[in-house]
Amino acid sequence: MIDGNGRIHRFLISDTLQRDNAIPPGVIVPISATITSVREFEHGYDRVLEVFSRPFMRRYDTAYRFGDLLTYEDGVRSNLVFDAYEDASHAWRYPDLTEHVIYTAQLVAHTMQHEMADEARVLARFKLAQQRIKAVLEMPDADAVRMIRSVKESGWRVSGKLAKEYPRLDDKALALRIVEAVQSAFEDREPLPIVE
Repeated sequence: MIDGNGRIHRFLISDTLQRDNAIPPGVIVPISATITSVREFEHGYDRVLEVFSRPFMRRYDTAYRFGDLLTYEDGVRSNLVFDAYEDASHAWRYPDLTEHVIYTAQLVAHTMQHEMADEARVLARFKLAQQRIKAVLEMPDADAVRMIRSVKESGWRVSGKLAKEYPRLDDKALALRIVEAVQSAFEDREPLPIVE
């Protein structure tokens, strides 16, 4: 494809995991985030792609040329002419994808064991913060979420903007209790269950 090959194959990894019942329906394993945020996987991604493509391109570097622009059966227009389809057919029929499989298995394992587990812990702490803040002041979930985010982003304090949105926070004692409720949920070192 002209664009989107990487996105498609990363989607196919999640799709395969779902079809094999390795993950629940509707869950997308965020492997793209792992590739871009974990150095070993970012470098490994390009290395693994080149395991196949570099020798292939080296072998056939004189087997292609540019000719007349043609429209193929699938509607793709191209002027690339490849003269070694028969010799190269083994690459499509019997590719050695050992390196790709090892990389993908390590990527999926790391994503599930670290990235997703870390995110689950953050969500559990967020839920705990919601419970604690609502124990101080009853409010709708959306307001609790807004306060939690603001207090965290403001360095464990009630910002002027938040106080303006919620005038009850002008009460310094109440504001302090709100901050303590939020901060305690995120700074508590007690292990939290990932699932309820």
